[in-house]
Amino acid sequence: MNLKHLLFTLFIVFLVFAAVNVASAVDNDTNIVDDNQYDVSTPEIDVSQSNSEVTQSSMDTTQSDIDISQSYEPSTVYKGDIINVYLYVRNNGNSTIDDLIIYYNVPKEFEYLICPAEYDNGKVIIDSLNPGELIKYTFICKALVANITAIFEISLDGSSFIPLNVFVQPDNDNNQSNQSDINGDVNKINSDSVNLQPAGNPLVLLLLGLLSIPLFIYKRH
Repeated sequence: MNLKHLLFTLFIVFLVFAAVNVASAVDNDTNIVDDNQYDVSTPEIDVSQSNSEVTQSSMDTTQSDIDISQSYEPSTVYKGDIINVYLYVRNNGNSTIDDLIIYYNVPKEFEYLICPAEYDNGKVIIDSLNPGELIKYTFICKALVANITAIFEISLDGSSFIPLNVFVQPDNDNNQSNQSDINGDVNKINSDSVNLQPAGNPLVLLLLGLLSIPLFIYKRH
């Protein structure tokens, strides 16, 4: 075997070796992608009611002498919390009002634990309300559901007043737990990608063996 043939063989082996290295580099650059989609959204929180006691005024009714409003505290409510809901009834007229019946609805999202003695079966019954007199009724309620807006409604003689909206915050413990699980999965994926070691290429050993054949033949000649 002459020198030209040896050089030509070495050149072919070199080209094959270079092609294998390029293909191997492309394989090693493959990224690990997590195809799972996680919902990390967080529900929206109403922060417009920020006072320790939130008050909503009444609307005009057929009995213009009666003014009714509501409030509650604390302003931030979570599931399982106990809140005080206040009902205010004022006589703005010049004469006494007798046998006044106010329809008051405690929403199903709340359980009332303590209510005024005048409250019975969805009605507040006031025997007598003097001119200028203000009566405050307290309902002690417990939040039963998270991430909802409960509505405390009032009506008088068929006319409705502005309702009291009580927003119960989302369950933060569950959200944090879900977020922790998601972060844990992502960290595990990232850790696995860092710990990957490049695999050996058996083709390199084969090419080295092919490279040694022409040298062995050349030495023998």
